[in-house]
Amino acid sequence: MLLEQLKNTTLFTPVEQSVCDYILSHLDQISDLSISELSQLSYSSNATIIRLCRKLGLKGYSDFKINLVKELERVRKEKSDVNMDFPFIKKESTQEIINRIAVLSNETIHTCYESISSIQLEKAAQLILKANHLFVYAAGDSLISATSFVNRLVKLKKHAFIANQYGEISAMSETVTAQDLVLFVSYSGATLPNKKIMHQLKRSGCKTLFITSNDAVYDFDVTIQFPKREDFDHKIATFYSQISINYIFHCLYAIVYSIGYQ
Repeated sequence: MLLEQLKNTTLFTPVEQSVCDYILSHLDQISDLSISELSQLSYSSNATIIRLCRKLGLKGYSDFKINLVKELERVRKEKSDVNMDFPFIKKESTQEIINRIAVLSNETIHTCYESISSIQLEKAAQLILKANHLFVYAAGDSLISATSFVNRLVKLKKHAFIANQYGEISAMSETVTAQDLVLFVSYSGATLPNKKIMHQLKRSGCKTLFITSNDAVYDFDVTIQFPKREDFDHKIATFYSQISINYIFHCLYAIVYSIGYQ
């Protein structure tokens, strides 16, 4: 997530990119460096580093260091023998299979917990609370998870709908207004509505929220990203992606509920 953003050369100016290059080459040293020390070593300035941190969606350099340390620790912990695409092999016993699925589930949730932004989750929850209507676009297994989330929001008296459930995506999109929120759910980031629908939604002035593992998506009001750990095509089932998406939905629902607890 944060490491992938640092590697994305399209985001930064040449000076900011030089700071990114230095950070990526000295990852284990950054937590011990002050902003002035980093600016000297990377031949930049304090202001450049602060701008870089804000482009990454962080408050400042201290926030950056905290998130970098968390991500490095998460990456180290991910080096287990759990294969998210094929978690068990031929002829394993029932006990071995249920243990591997338990390990996969626990590691998936821990990966998401360590990587997703609490700031982005809170922003998303606030958008859900303020929206007159919530329109959700999802497909495949993500549609099942999204439907469950919509069902829970309806019980909180929120006007939530699956926009593409009955093939009326174009008609539903025409009803979206500036007071509404549109939520997209796609592990790969590739299963979004066509350009005509996206243009129509943007023209409405509505707020947009995206849940995805795609770290190259920026044209949304809030994006909740989680790490890629599942092959898009070659796998037994969507274990990792759907456990991740469900965890994020559970967190969003809990935050929304907490804000309006009384």
